[in-house]
Amino acid sequence: MHAGLKHLSFHGLRHAAGVELAEAGATEKEIMAWLGHATPAMAAHYSKTAEQKKLTASAGSKWTASKLHLV
Repeated sequence: MHAGLKHLSFHGLRHAAGVELAEAGATEKEIMAWLGHATPAMAAHYSKTAEQKKLTASAGSKWTASKLHLV
């Protein structure tokens, strides 16, 4: 079933929701409850993905700021 969104899958939307919840500060137990997971493995994956995105953005900001000092 596509719900009229052929380029999106249910799995992809669920994954995106898990990451968004983690980025918003939801705990792994809250993510599990929201998405109906029985074990914490996927919630931990979403949390890890959100943390990686945060670290990437932080590193990019620092790099950009260091380049501004060179100009």
